[in-house]
Amino acid sequence: MASEIEGSNQSMARVFGNVIWSNYADYVLRQAPDTARELRLRPETKALDADLRRLTDGLNIIKVKIYRLDGLTVYSSNQEDIGKSKSNNQSFIASAVHGRPASKVGFRERLSGLNGNLNDRHVVESYMPLYRTEGHVEGVIELYTDATDHVVQIHADLKVLAFALIASFAFLYVILFLVVKRADKVILEQEEGLVSAVNAAERANRLKSQFLAEAVEKLWCEALSGVRY
Repeated sequence: MASEIEGSNQSMARVFGNVIWSNYADYVLRQAPDTARELRLRPETKALDADLRRLTDGLNIIKVKIYRLDGLTVYSSNQEDIGKSKSNNQSFIASAVHGRPASKVGFRERLSGLNGNLNDRHVVESYMPLYRTEGHVEGVIELYTDATDHVVQIHADLKVLAFALIASFAFLYVILFLVVKRADKVILEQEEGLVSAVNAAERANRLKSQFLAEAVEKLWCEALSGVRY
């Protein structure tokens, strides 16, 4: 999800670079003051805010920040962030120094967005390098994208998947139970058949022994009778 949204944010960062950065790069790089109060009072801040709100209208982007390469927050859609430094932030460094996009996913119980305060939002924060000439990073833009709907959909898909897995395991268990039950029945039938065969063999053996004993006794009696005559 973060990778997909980061790709979308890269495209949006290129739009900002083409439409906005060319108009405000000189201000951000050379004219912007260093203090929060002065930055908030600059007309460029108000103009930049209006342009960014126009570009993000209808998108899932809920917050925007623009940084100088030394980490100074020259602009933020939340006025309280203006003037703060991100020089020690590793994601900022990846974009400012190495020119690489960097994103992270987080959950915000409260967030001051472009259109007011938001509560309980899943957010993807993406740091993107800004260029005027390819290969030379001049600034960094940070886009906050609302990923709540994505997360809700993922949770819904996981529930469906979990239900499907449980149903599959239940089906396999029933099949296995029936197979084992059938196997037990076959084994029991074979055992009963074997017992019957053994009993029949023993009975036949007893009858044979009884027959032989009676025959021997009869012959013995006949032999004794012949001796008497």
